[in-house]
Amino acid sequence: MTGARSAGTLRIALVTREYPPETDWGGIGSFYASFARALAGAGHEVEVFCQALTATASDRENGVLVHRLLVRQDLTGPETPGDTGGNPDLGVFVYSLAARMLEAVQARHAAKPFDVIEGHEHLAVNALINASRPAGAVTVTRYQGAYHTFAKRGAAEWPVSDWVRLLEKQAIHAAGLRIAPSSSIDAAVQEDFGAPVADAIIPHFIAPGAGTSRAAGASRDNVLLFVGRMMLGVKRPDLAVQAFVGVAAEFPAWRLHVVGADHSTTLGMTTWEYCRGLVPDALREQVRYFGRLAPDAVQEAYRRARILIMPSAFEPFGMVAIEAMREGCVPVVATGTAPVDIVGDDELVFANGSCEDLMARLRPLMASDALLQRKRQACLGRFEQTFSTSAVLERNERAFRAGGVSHRVPPRRDGWLRQAFGRSLGT
Repeated sequence: MTGARSAGTLRIALVTREYPPETDWGGIGSFYASFARALAGAGHEVEVFCQALTATASDRENGVLVHRLLVRQDLTGPETPGDTGGNPDLGVFVYSLAARMLEAVQARHAAKPFDVIEGHEHLAVNALINASRPAGAVTVTRYQGAYHTFAKRGAAEWPVSDWVRLLEKQAIHAAGLRIAPSSSIDAAVQEDFGAPVADAIIPHFIAPGAGTSRAAGASRDNVLLFVGRMMLGVKRPDLAVQAFVGVAAEFPAWRLHVVGADHSTTLGMTTWEYCRGLVPDALREQVRYFGRLAPDAVQEAYRRARILIMPSAFEPFGMVAIEAMREGCVPVVATGTAPVDIVGDDELVFANGSCEDLMARLRPLMASDALLQRKRQACLGRFEQTFSTSAVLERNERAFRAGGVSHRVPPRRDGWLRQAFGRSLGT
C-alpha cells in the first residue's frame, strides 16, 4: 500500500458520526470505539473523526486521537451544537456533516498523510472524502446499514430522503474498498444502490470482554433477554414480549428482561408503554424493563441470562448476537437478517415476524437444560473461532494492506491493483 510508514504500522483515519461517550447512540459508535482501540493496541496510528454535540475538540483517548467536530449550519455557516448542527432539513444536515468531515480529514491528511481512511455509508459521513480521492490513501466504506436502506423498507420511522440516498450512494460507489459485515447487508446494498459486490465480508469487530471460560461455567437465571433500541418497526421488542406471554404458562419459572433506550411512537405512547400493555396483569412481575444500561451492565445481563431473543425485522449485522455468544447466552434470531450467519445454527432461527415460530424455537430450549448447554458450548466455540478480537483484527489488517482486492476474485497479473484501485493510488 502506498504511503505505509513500515511493514507493520499503518496510519488509519476512522470517520463516523457516532463515537462514545458523547454520541453513543447505537451499534456504530460501539463498533468504532472497539475497532479504534484494537487497531491502536496492535501498533497502528489511529485518529477518529466524529460528530460533536457541544464543542469541537481533539483529545487522546485510549491511545486514539479523537477529533470531535461540530457540524456547520447551512454548509458554510457557524459551527452549531446539537445533533443536527442547527440544520432542520435532513438533506442539508447530511451534506453539512460530510463537508465537515472532509474539511477535517483533508487538513490532517495534508499535515500527516493517512494510509487508510475509513467511514460508513450510514448518513454518508465519508461521501465527500471518497469523492475527493485523497492521494496515497485507500478509502474504505464499511457497511453499517444505510439510512436509505432502513427508510425504504419501513424498518425505521424515518422519512425517505433523495439527498441522503444520493450521498449514501456516493459513499459506496466512490470507495476504493467496500467491506460488508454480512452477506445479507451486502445483498441489500447491491439492491438499494446498484453497488458492486463487496470486496470483503468481514464480521464487525467485537471488543474484548469476559473470558469464555467464565461464561461457560457461569451460574444463570431462567431469563429470556431482549437487548436493543426500543423501536417497534426495527428491533421488534413487542414480538419478544408477545412470545414470552405465549409460553409463560408452560414455563412459570422463567422471566423476560428487556434492555434498551425507550423511543416515542406514532401511537401516542413510548415503545415500552406499548409493550407493557401486551403483558397481562398476572405476568407483570415476570417482565422487567431496565431501560438503557451501561456497557458493563449489559455484559452482566448476558452472563446471567440463558437465552437472547433477537426478533429484528431488519438487521445489517447484529453485534448483540455476538456479544451474547461471547458470554454464553444463546441467541434466537429472525430469518432474513445478518444474525442468521452469525449463529450458524438453523435450530436457533425463526421465521421473521412470526410469534408462533419464535415460540416454537424457544420451547425446546427452555424445556431442556442439556440442549441449552449444548447450544451454549457451540456458541462459545463459534465465537472463539470466528469473532474473537485477534481473528477479526487480522482480517481487517489483511484487507487494508491488500488495498481493496476482493477475497473472492484472484489477483490479475496485468496490473490488477492499478486497474481496480488506480484512483486511490493517485493515478
